[in-house]
Amino acid sequence: MKKKVIEPVIKENYPFYLMLVDEDKIMTKTEIQLSNNPNHRDSLVGEAEIEHNQGHLLRLKIYMGKRYTNYILNLFFPGWIEKGLCRFDSEGAYHKNKCGSIETKNKKIPTPHFHKFDENGCEYAYQTDELTDELIKNITLGLKIFCKEFNIKCNDEVEVREGAFDIDTYLQVKDPLKNFF
Repeated sequence: MKKKVIEPVIKENYPFYLMLVDEDKIMTKTEIQLSNNPNHRDSLVGEAEIEHNQGHLLRLKIYMGKRYTNYILNLFFPGWIEKGLCRFDSEGAYHKNKCGSIETKNKKIPTPHFHKFDENGCEYAYQTDELTDELIKNITLGLKIFCKEFNIKCNDEVEVREGAFDIDTYLQVKDPLKNFF
């Protein structure tokens, strides 16, 4: 069983954390390119700068696994804490909350779900009504829901695209049984 994740910096600076996560932000990019992840050969990564209304520069990182439906969206404030401020997981194991609100504490939260921190610096997962099966099938739609949840204004035409390679080729290489039958 995973232990409770506590970020002491968030606990000590919770109003600042809430300001970073809850207040308006802008993503000016209309396209985020995914390319090979140098830290993990079976995944792709992309990123975009996010401008906070208080002048802080945040960074959105997108990680996509072997399956196009397996992706993570993670918002960082570089130089403050190593872990992301908030996150979206499209697939994976459920998250058993060790903290959070009465509605989420000690509950198993299946994917897709969001993550953020409470006033004690404890990370917890939660779901909203917008998290549907259609969402996980489309990374661009997932990005738009993430932006809405965390007050990031983005162009309606924003897209997540594959970078210097063809995603179909990438997926075929990762699926040796494709076209086998």
